Amino acid sequence: MLSAISEIPNITMRSLAEELDIPRFAVDRILKNLREAGVVRHEGSNRKGRWVVL
Repeated sequence: MLSAISEIPNITMRSLAEELDIPRFAVDRILKNLREAGVVRHEGSNRKGRWVVL
């Protein structure tokens, strides 16, 4: 997931789910855990934002 975010920072959760072949709710849970651990951060709005790997 981190490599996909690094390659395409403005990737959507839906696109991540499709690329990784996992359910969208799993992507949501994983990203929540990564945000809480300080590994990733989302910048900008929900529609036009981008992910930043720290």
